[in-house]
Amino acid sequence: MNVLLPRVEKDDSIVLWKPMKANEHLIPQFHSGHTKDLLWLVNKQPIWLQMQNTYYLKFDKRVAMPSVKNFQLINPLDRNLLLLRVAERIFLQFGRVGNNSFNLDFSWPFSILQAFAIALASFDYK
Repeated sequence: MNVLLPRVEKDDSIVLWKPMKANEHLIPQFHSGHTKDLLWLVNKQPIWLQMQNTYYLKFDKRVAMPSVKNFQLINPLDRNLLLLRVAERIFLQFGRVGNNSFNLDFSWPFSILQAFAIALASFDYK
């Protein structure tokens, strides 16, 4: 999953992204390399556990059941964290806790509406 949002500055001001033509959209902007005003987040890739024959993401006891709908969003451009051996910052995580129950945890810069919309969108193709 890829998520694109208008970038939010450290002072909580939002970078205004205003299409000037009918054919201007976030996705073509992103693909053409004009990303300075966008925040790009992707699924964190799970780790393969050979002994258990399964994939694993650390949810810190916030997710109780395995599901293809479980995911975490990170910034793929935070490569400097890997060099420092610091854990990636997880901006949003969503996971199953019961047969019909899920947890949704999110942090700045997401609003509750944006986080909920992303969680709902994850049900669309799985």
